[in-house]
Amino acid sequence: MWLFAGSSPHRPLLRPFDSIFSQSSQSIPSRLFFRTGCLAHWGGSWRSSRQLLLLLDILPARVPSPAYCMMAARGIDDAWLPSSLEAARITSLPSTAYYLPNFISEEEERLILDRIAAAPRPRWKQLTHRRLQTWPSDLVQNKLLDAPLPSWLETPVVSRLLSLPLSDDGQGDGVRHIFAESPHQRPNHVLINEYPPGIGIMPHKDGAAYWPVVCTVSLGASLCLNLYRSKEDGALDPEPAWRIIQEPRSLLITTDTLYTDYLHGISDIKEDLDLSANTIVNWPLLRDAEAFASGRNPRQTRTSLTYRDVLKVSKVGAKLGLFNKR
Repeated sequence: MWLFAGSSPHRPLLRPFDSIFSQSSQSIPSRLFFRTGCLAHWGGSWRSSRQLLLLLDILPARVPSPAYCMMAARGIDDAWLPSSLEAARITSLPSTAYYLPNFISEEEERLILDRIAAAPRPRWKQLTHRRLQTWPSDLVQNKLLDAPLPSWLETPVVSRLLSLPLSDDGQGDGVRHIFAESPHQRPNHVLINEYPPGIGIMPHKDGAAYWPVVCTVSLGASLCLNLYRSKEDGALDPEPAWRIIQEPRSLLITTDTLYTDYLHGISDIKEDLDLSANTIVNWPLLRDAEAFASGRNPRQTRTSLTYRDVLKVSKVGAKLGLFNKR
């Protein structure tokens, strides 16, 4: 559901809490203020987002974290989307990255995991310690055979990616989304990776086959993603430059030089350690930072969906009618 800004008594005006705090700090209980993260002007007074949702009788199972101070209260079950990606920016990184902790709901997560598990055995590619699926197909010489993604990978993920504007500037009637400048203006390839406890992936770059936007949806469990620099001599600096926690049902988007200049990887460990606001760059955006208050995250099986736009697409698959089964 959308709650639009406006002057009508039936269309509440939503504003970021930092601007409201500077203007109305005397009238805002700090406990309520920081817990809801968003206030709305309704009926002549400022109300919290939770109060507003109660008024409209659409209160979801979870109230969004303070990171969602800019949200336009678009809730889908227990999924929450901000009004724009700018509200989800990881500000302590040198280039553009976004983190949305509640991108899909628990029910949507379950349904996607069920579809992954139900895939025929030939869909799985077994590696030494983990396995993966590619949809609609593997790349052949950095080209993708033209074919649609299955409907369960399109909805809800792709539809939400394309509905989220980059900013709240309000320019134009169309939505300038994260794939607006990519060749196909949408992701056309999904890599599904299953990571058992203790298994990760070595630091790497995704390469030149893709547009430099990577959207990763995490399912099942949390883990810590490491970002690495290269030294002046080209060798990898073994110490992560930054660390990002990816919670289940979250979306992480990396773009620009984070894609082209830095490597990313997941350590082969059974427990993520030293987790805190000082060591995790997306800590203020987490859905449940208290879950990591001990500084530890015992690993469980985590599945990732990586959405990208492959630059070169061959029409051979479409002509032959390949990969059209959903």
